Amino acid sequence: MNSGGTPNVQSEPLVHAHAQPGIYRDGLFLVVPDGATLPMRCVLCNAPARKRVVRNLQWHPPVYYLLAIFGPPLYLIAYFFVLRRASVELPLCARHAWRQSWSPALCMLACLAFAVAFIGCTLANVESQSPYILSMLGVFASLTAALWLQRVVATHRIAEQRVWLRVGRPFLDSF
Repeated sequence: MNSGGTPNVQSEPLVHAHAQPGIYRDGLFLVVPDGATLPMRCVLCNAPARKRVVRNLQWHPPVYYLLAIFGPPLYLIAYFFVLRRASVELPLCARHAWRQSWSPALCMLACLAFAVAFIGCTLANVESQSPYILSMLGVFASLTAALWLQRVVATHRIAEQRVWLRVGRPFLDSF
C-alpha cells in the first residue's frame, strides 16, 4: 500500500500460460521474438493445434514503396538493403492445416482448368471474346485465391529481433 491507501499495482503484459517469454500482445498485434515457438493453439481460431508450419517472414517499411514511382530498379536496390526477415513456427488446428495444405493445390487445378478452357477456345476458333476474357479472369482469380488461402498470418512489422503479427482474434484474445 502506498500513502494514499491504494494498493501498488504494476501492469505487466498479458501472457498466455504456455507461451515462451517475450511473447505478448500489443493492441491488435501479437509480438513474437524471431524464431519463437507459439503455444499449441491454432493462431487463427485458438482451437487445439495439430500441426506446426514454419513461416519465413519478410518486411520492409512501407515508405519504400514510393521509390517504385521513380523506377523499379531503384526500389529493388533499396528493398534488398532495408528488407528484414524473421522465422516463426505457427500452430494450426486440423481445419486450418487442411486449408493451408490443400486449398492452393485446388486453386492451381482450377487455374489449369481455366487455361485449358482458353486453349480450347483458341483451337475451336471461337469468335466471341467473352470466353477468352472469362477464362483469363478465371486464371487470375485462381492464382489470387491460391495466394490468399496460403496466408496464415500477416506481418505488421519486424524490428529488433521481434515480429508484430496479425493473428486470429480468438488466439490474440488469449494473451
